[in-house]
Amino acid sequence: MLNKRNGFTLIEALTGMSILSFIILITLPLQHLLLSEREVLQERRMFNYYLHDELIKEVNRQESDLREPFSTVINNKRVNISFRIDDLYLKGCVNWTNAKKMEETSCLYAIEKQ
Repeated sequence: MLNKRNGFTLIEALTGMSILSFIILITLPLQHLLLSEREVLQERRMFNYYLHDELIKEVNRQESDLREPFSTVINNKRVNISFRIDDLYLKGCVNWTNAKKMEETSCLYAIEKQ
């Protein structure tokens, strides 16, 4: 009578481990890429909100001249903000170095009060 064996063979266990390690090796770099992209998008959104608020302040100012470009720190990031007149619009731009160590600029426009 043959003994009934209910376990995995060595080949089956090695195959399962190699498949599992292959999946882990593929997903770890993707997870890192997704986390860095999420940080870049979060920074972009936060700095655009800040630029929007500063642009509204600039539109509502009583003085006719524009503020000089200035720098500020938001969440430990140095951000440069500048304003200029572009035809009929007030252009506000924010410039910073993102999480991927690349320079990034975003601009918003507003119509000046008459």
